[in-house]
Amino acid sequence: MSLLDWGLSDRELTHARKTLQDDEPVVLVLRPQEAPAGELRWMTFVFLCLFALVLVLLQLEGEHPLSFLAGVLLCMPGCCIMANRWRKLYCRRSTFYMLTRQRALVMEATLRGYKPCSYPLHEGMVETVAVRGDGSGNIVFGERKGWYIDDSRVIDEVHQLGFMDIPQVKYVQRVLEQTIKERENVGE
Repeated sequence: MSLLDWGLSDRELTHARKTLQDDEPVVLVLRPQEAPAGELRWMTFVFLCLFALVLVLLQLEGEHPLSFLAGVLLCMPGCCIMANRWRKLYCRRSTFYMLTRQRALVMEATLRGYKPCSYPLHEGMVETVAVRGDGSGNIVFGERKGWYIDDSRVIDEVHQLGFMDIPQVKYVQRVLEQTIKERENVGE
């Protein structure tokens, strides 16, 4: 199949073409499942509440000149949290995965484009496959370890890397295993 047959947007096609080699056929393109609609409703509700608070503070500005500044300072943490959650949701919705005959590609979305992560196909590349009750799940190729400071202590965290939150994970696993076998048979 051609890269054009997978329903990618123009922006996604541009970044995919930059990442793929000329002779690299695409076997499968997929996306993570959509975030629950409840999260979008929650973000919209919080945004409207913050907007209403700013409007109220603008009305009070004439009576108390510092009230607007105090209100803006009180709204800043909420706005930062909202912006971060929106960024994560945007990046999750824009991320897509590609499987070629040579490698598995995670096209991780950023605000300025895509950060491709490449995993060469080989036997044993899949560390774990997690399947949920609805058939969706994760195919994990590796882990990235990180840390952050919280309440004066260092917290270690591990991020799983691979095809995350994909629908029909068993089907994708079969296609991946078949592609790996075909690659090994060609290499012999």
